[in-house]
Amino acid sequence: MSFWNSFKILITRFGYVGRVAIYLFVALVIIGGISAAVLIPVGIEIFHSETIVIEYGYFNEALRGGNVAEIFREARELSRYFFDEVINSVGSIISLAFFAFVVMGILARYLLGLYELPLAEVLDTYLTTGAKTSFAGRLVASIGRSSKLVLYKSIFLLLYDILMAAIVFATLNLFRIQNSVVDIITPFFAMVVLICMLAFRSVLTTSWTPLVVIDKMKPLEALFAGVKVGFGNFGRLFSVYLVTWLIVVVINYIAAVNAFGVGLILTIPISVVFLKILSLVFFYNRTNRRYYVDGEIFTPLGASISEE
Repeated sequence: MSFWNSFKILITRFGYVGRVAIYLFVALVIIGGISAAVLIPVGIEIFHSETIVIEYGYFNEALRGGNVAEIFREARELSRYFFDEVINSVGSIISLAFFAFVVMGILARYLLGLYELPLAEVLDTYLTTGAKTSFAGRLVASIGRSSKLVLYKSIFLLLYDILMAAIVFATLNLFRIQNSVVDIITPFFAMVVLICMLAFRSVLTTSWTPLVVIDKMKPLEALFAGVKVGFGNFGRLFSVYLVTWLIVVVINYIAAVNAFGVGLILTIPISVVFLKILSLVFFYNRTNRRYYVDGEIFTPLGASISEE
């Protein structure tokens, strides 16, 4: 029921997708500008290698072909040759370390996470009162509390994502047999592992922001309380998020490989807003709070009908 309620609310409040898209676009422009300043010198140095140029050409051909197995294989080969070149250059190692830990580990996670608390606040207001509030206004007003939440969440997600990346990478290298059937199966198996780990991550974090926004918990307190809630409702949550992440990954993959990825401008904000609505709807259902669905009040089982 939470999934379909979330879908209806997304359609009703589609305007928030545009606001989130604008914010993410501005954040990505800032991150992209800084990234370019760090990575372009590295790229110029690395791409002097004839081997890298050839492998990059193979990777581009694989992308245009759309064969998933071929894309994964060429990406693996390109990364192998790329890191072989990097380890021979001290300057490249320093630049890439700065990019990984400062630009992506701190700046990108901060800017790309700053929208979450204000988005949850405006959606909470809409779900509980039906009133429409300003996302931009809440973004500015809640920047202090958002920064604290982003700090704790970034540390947690960074550690989890490193583990997730390591497991997915290990899965991709699990089968090294040069066989056409194995080449096809391996990337799909890795994708299943990725989706399962994304679903598990959502189970652990789904109540984190709602506990901060609605129950006014401190970020660290909300983390432990949210993990407890996640494990307490594991079967239900994991199945819902498994389906949700499958849809999200497929839609964003289609958007990425078509029209030069322009569709991601729309699909990423839709995914972000939908996942946030889903977490709030689950929280309301679990705590028996009444909320608006497509202009009508929805009352979860166990909620008081006379509650105002």
